[in-house]
Amino acid sequence: MKDYLKIARVKDKPLLVKQSISSLEEMLPANLLLRIHRSFIVAIDKIRLSPTNDVEIGGLEIPIGKRYVHQIKKMAKN
Repeated sequence: MKDYLKIARVKDKPLLVKQSISSLEEMLPANLLLRIHRSFIVAIDKIRLSPTNDVEIGGLEIPIGKRYVHQIKKMAKN
């Protein structure tokens, strides 16, 4: 969606905002949210690794981008 982001929320409808994911990532608290793909930032407490080495959140499998694999593996060790 280019410079539009769809922000999924647990108890509310998704938000659609005109902003780049990189600029949003800079504003978010790094201790709560983690970028795992060029198209996805997820809540750390919701991350579960699936058998296919994707991230599973609420039954959905989200791919881990090659640039972000080391962050996920580091987090999984802690």
